[in-house]
Amino acid sequence: MKAIVLDTAITQITVGAENDGKRVSQIINIGMKQSETLLPSLSKVMEESGLTPEESEYLCISRGPGSFTGLRLGYACIKAFQIKKDLPLYAFSTLDVYAEPYKNLPFPLVSCIDAHKERFYLKAFENGKEIIPEGDYDEKEYSKLLREAFAGKNLYLAGPDGTALKEKLIENGFEKENIIILPFMLNPADALLSLLEKALKEGKSPENDYDGPEYLRASDAEALNNSKN
Repeated sequence: MKAIVLDTAITQITVGAENDGKRVSQIINIGMKQSETLLPSLSKVMEESGLTPEESEYLCISRGPGSFTGLRLGYACIKAFQIKKDLPLYAFSTLDVYAEPYKNLPFPLVSCIDAHKERFYLKAFENGKEIIPEGDYDEKEYSKLLREAFAGKNLYLAGPDGTALKEKLIENGFEKENIIILPFMLNPADALLSLLEKALKEGKSPENDYDGPEYLRASDAEALNNSKN
């Protein structure tokens, strides 16, 4: 498999390339300077893997939820490749990407990203099955859903913001000892490649008409405009 993968959903962005088993990736955590480093980093990992744009077979990206700015940046980059080289494009939920290393373990798993404004992007699984659908939940909503779905069970939190979610759950009456924070994966590129391999084995079609990230909420500008209408 020859593939290019991107995760730009959070401030820590990941670029990766696979060239028939040789994987090279780079993780960049430099805040608002993502746009200055994304293309040079992508060029570097492709060069180190020996993969050229002409040889690439697949493109893969985290589709959201996550940072509005980061997701738009990743979308613009991956679509430029897709259009120029006419490559099949696969996009996966960011929450699925961050849950991927743990998804099939036999315990309640919550993949989460801090959505700010007292909210979390969240999705929950048990034994690999989706229990709570992906959503943009406020404190009352996610506390109620998690309590009803996993009463009396330990909760395992995956994703970059497990600590922040744990603190909120404790404030809402969850027992500290029943909440376990899983290490945030060191390399989301591996999870994206794993999801891509599964999609190809299952014969899933690419999303060449993919027209942008899934934010799960309106931007501040959109919300302001909607309130005026």
